[in-house]
Amino acid sequence: MAPALQDGNEEYNVKLHAGDMVMVPQVTARIAVLGYVTSPGYFSVPDGQRLRLADALGLAKGVDNKRAGVSAVAVIRNEDDGRQERNIYDIKKYLKTGDPRHNPEVHPGDIVYVPETDKPNWDWIYQGMQALGTLLGPVKIR
Repeated sequence: MAPALQDGNEEYNVKLHAGDMVMVPQVTARIAVLGYVTSPGYFSVPDGQRLRLADALGLAKGVDNKRAGVSAVAVIRNEDDGRQERNIYDIKKYLKTGDPRHNPEVHPGDIVYVPETDKPNWDWIYQGMQALGTLLGPVKIR
């Protein structure tokens, strides 16, 4: 059936008759993309499609530009023996150099987590200083 849908190959096209029932299976292959991304959530992985880490971040509409720790993105995978494997990747390095070691394949069931950066949030600090300046008024230095 898939070749008929994907390629228009009539050889695989099935004729339907009155009373036939068509069942479309629910896609159960999903990944989770969480943390400092624009739209965190669960995303379906179509059968046979290979996703890489950058693709997964794209499904979540990218990372939070100011707070995302893109140098330490985790891919968490449940192994067959029940243990969890966590690998850390530097997606920033991948974007700069194209090094494929930092853009691994993501499998159904994986969790991609983008942590918060450890850099100070200068916008928040600046806004706090402005608020204090408004409350205290001009400061005179003697």
